[in-house]
Amino acid sequence: MCISLFASLTARLWYLQVLNREEFATTGEVSRLRTVKQQGPRGRILDRNGKILVDNRLSVVVGMVRDDVNSLSELERNDLYGALADKFNRYDLEALKRSDIADRVNDQRYAPLDFIPLYQDAPPEMELFFAEHREEYPGVRVRRETVRTYPYGHVASNILGYIGQVDEAELDNEALVGAAAKVGKPYEPGDEVGKGGVEQSMEAELRGTPGSTTVEVSRTGEVVQVRDETPPEVGSDIWLNIDVDAQAWAEHVLKQHMSDVRGKRDKDGRMYRAPEGAASIISPHDGSILALASVPTYDPSALVGGISTDVWEELNDPQNGYPLNNWAVSGQFPPGSTFKLVTLYAALENGLFGPGNPTGFEDSTGRYTIADCNGPGCTRQNAGGTALGFADPQTSLTISSDVFYYWLADRMWQGRGLLGETPIQDAGTKFGLGDTTGIALAGEQTGRLPTPELFRERYDAAEKDLGPDEENPWGRRNWTAGDNVNMSIGQGEVLVTPLQLSNAYATIANGGRHYKPLLVQKVTIPTDANTAPKPDSPVKAQEVFNPVLKDLVPFSEDHLQTMQAGFEGVINNGRGTANKMWEQYGGLPGRWSAKTGTSEAGTKSNPKADGSVFAMYGPIDAPFGPNYSISVIIPESGFGGDTAGPTAVRIMRPIVDGNLPPAPLVGEDRTLPDVPPLDVK
Repeated sequence: MCISLFASLTARLWYLQVLNREEFATTGEVSRLRTVKQQGPRGRILDRNGKILVDNRLSVVVGMVRDDVNSLSELERNDLYGALADKFNRYDLEALKRSDIADRVNDQRYAPLDFIPLYQDAPPEMELFFAEHREEYPGVRVRRETVRTYPYGHVASNILGYIGQVDEAELDNEALVGAAAKVGKPYEPGDEVGKGGVEQSMEAELRGTPGSTTVEVSRTGEVVQVRDETPPEVGSDIWLNIDVDAQAWAEHVLKQHMSDVRGKRDKDGRMYRAPEGAASIISPHDGSILALASVPTYDPSALVGGISTDVWEELNDPQNGYPLNNWAVSGQFPPGSTFKLVTLYAALENGLFGPGNPTGFEDSTGRYTIADCNGPGCTRQNAGGTALGFADPQTSLTISSDVFYYWLADRMWQGRGLLGETPIQDAGTKFGLGDTTGIALAGEQTGRLPTPELFRERYDAAEKDLGPDEENPWGRRNWTAGDNVNMSIGQGEVLVTPLQLSNAYATIANGGRHYKPLLVQKVTIPTDANTAPKPDSPVKAQEVFNPVLKDLVPFSEDHLQTMQAGFEGVINNGRGTANKMWEQYGGLPGRWSAKTGTSEAGTKSNPKADGSVFAMYGPIDAPFGPNYSISVIIPESGFGGDTAGPTAVRIMRPIVDGNLPPAPLVGEDRTLPDVPPLDVK
């Protein structure tokens, strides 16, 4: 029996130490190796002149590794989290609480060996403290990371976006994760990803290539030696067409004028709230975007390293105007009379002023009654019921005769057997309305061009879900002449974004070339990730974004001249709706064309002040045609010529004059010049 037992033991030892020696040696070796991933620094974002809008800086981060605290008892872990919270709060009262630390450490997005960041920008004394008291704080690690920095503060924040930890939905996004894995940039829980603006739309280019370090550790978790190290690589730089000085000035003027009108009341007692506003400046030559201002803005540095619930709620509060929204591309507003560009184009190109047709409309009462219509809603009027006299196509734009456009829309609806149901909507599509522009920004909205087919579809869809005694919430199924009339002056259900509006007017400014708005100029490989590139020094471009011609809007020569003359008369003709404003605020050098718009958004149960809309392009006498097209939309702020118009003029003046004040850098003892108070009517 003894011999048998010893023989079995000897055979087992022979198997373990001789036959399977290499296998167990390898297993033992692996159990002592740990691989730590390190994110690659993100590329920078620069303006058209090479000024850095988003950069990186080194930050000392205090974090924790979950695997190192799993062996602690629940009481020991609570004491550890409490001691950490006390330490953090000595430097920052808004730092993580004990429960916050516990939630962060238990977050299943992190693997057991992942570094879980808890405190950004730790001061040197905190870094030294944890280095000296390592045994008292098991699992706590301190390391240096690159974090985003914003040299111009809130300027262009709605364009730039921000970064945050990748969430479960993003990790489940096969398009995002799959594309990143193919280029050697796989995502793992805890990694950072662009959450808005250019940071999100250009994520693949901006994101750096992760690195890794494999270390050998002792039984107590101490690092013995580094076995293998692959350094991370910085991402590509993104150059925008934005001029940061123009962007800062546009935001500055927009914010000041909104503040000037806010709290005042119109003649009917409705308060000007001006909850948000936006301005878009685009080049008619190629669609490049000079500025895309959205107010209110926010400070993206407040989102670095995570965001508290209080700050997140503040940024998404409607009372604050939703600062995270980029109102220039996501705001959808009634265009008011600026939409008459579309209605008149549809009428002219469909032959409503051809041989044998009236040359215009005589407005002797300031009112128009829709044909074949009975009831009080069949008669519409100009603003204030003012009779404007005879108007032809050119004059109708200059004096903005609503009655003239009611007449046009009614005629087109009555002639739908020949023209179809949607001549106005078809014209709007040519100018890029009712669809996204394709700008490289997340969150862009389509606006809306309502159609008879849309009315029918949504009515029928609602009808299927109605109970026996319920009424269809849409009221009626069919489009009427009244709907056509409302749409003709940019009311009803028509909605546009400020970017769409400026691009539509850029299209008529250049004679019918409809370009895709170009926000990104090029993608380059950084030659030195620590210094700003010089405009006159060559950079290696990975990709250059050239102008994209989306459509050619056909204009007969006389129709184009008629419309352009009408728009020029808005500010240069004594009867023009913006002529007095132009004179009061000093105008601009050269010849310009414009259109005012006033939108009605309130209801009887919820009255609101009119929305102010203005579109302008010029100088029309520039050597190669107009250089700029700008739109400004400020809801609940009055007539187009009273608020949005002066805002556009004051934004453009230093741009046209060539004396833009440089945008102040964070920490610089300098501010932008004051804007004279707006004359609120």
